[in-house]
Amino acid sequence: MAIKEMDYAPSGSIFTNDRKRGVNDPDYNGYLKITSDTLDYLIKKRKEQVMQWEEQNPDIDWNTVDKTKMFDLELEMVAWGKKTKRDTNWLRLIASIPRKPQSKNPF
Repeated sequence: MAIKEMDYAPSGSIFTNDRKRGVNDPDYNGYLKITSDTLDYLIKKRKEQVMQWEEQNPDIDWNTVDKTKMFDLELEMVAWGKKTKRDTNWLRLIASIPRKPQSKNPF
């Protein structure tokens, strides 16, 4: 099922970086708004992952764990190419909670 552009409120925008001064500067810049519902979803998923990890490792010392390698949360993203009134390109972004739960076991 295709996502229609107007089904969702905008979550963010990415514009061509018109202040680019060198090859290492980003080609685009913009923002991503995380809604309360999305943030609640991310927090809930993180808590579920922590509980699952603690069940599998009851003697875990959280001070010694590299959490950047343990927890991955994904959101669906879609984008539509647009043009500004000054004819520069930009992307209209929408980030949303995945419709189907991820079946991958992160542990």
